Amino acid sequence: QRGGGGGGLQLGALNSSGDVPAFDGASDGADPAVLKAKVRASVTRILALFDRFLTEEVFPQAVIEVNEADGSILVQDGRGGRCILLGRYYEYVSNSIKSTLGLGGVEALTWAGDIDLDFEGIDGNRLLLREKLLADCSAQTAYLLGPDLALKSSQGAPVEVELPWPKDGTVLISHPMQLQTA
Repeated sequence: QRGGGGGGLQLGALNSSGDVPAFDGASDGADPAVLKAKVRASVTRILALFDRFLTEEVFPQAVIEVNEADGSILVQDGRGGRCILLGRYYEYVSNSIKSTLGLGGVEALTWAGDIDLDFEGIDGNRLLLREKLLADCSAQTAYLLGPDLALKSSQGAPVEVELPWPKDGTVLISHPMQLQTA
């Protein structure tokens, strides 16, 4: 039994913070914690742009369908009844940011084919992403929704981008994919 559908896909950041000044690319020689905070703020804005790219450019007609029986959700493309692999998208986002900003740890995306990881190639990726991020709807394409509206795979793993701080390997940012209710 499926129900509760009809809502479009809207994403938001759990940890966006507007109180940190923008990173201008310059190391002002100040406290390393200040530099890290500036980079984190800039990466947060980049992640928000990637979220908007997914919902406004790649899958603007996406529809969320809720399974009332178990609370799982499917995110359908809104065109052909296929489901969007949101975890794959965040793999792409994570690797694009790591590659473009030189953060290291870029992983091979065997599913991605010719997708360009550089920010400059993002517009050219729209159709490829639309193709590579779709699968037949099944339990494997279902997501669970946490109380904070953060998505988890059907196995319970968070759908998130986690990026390292290259200077010491600590987590620069952890950005869970979160649905917005409004």
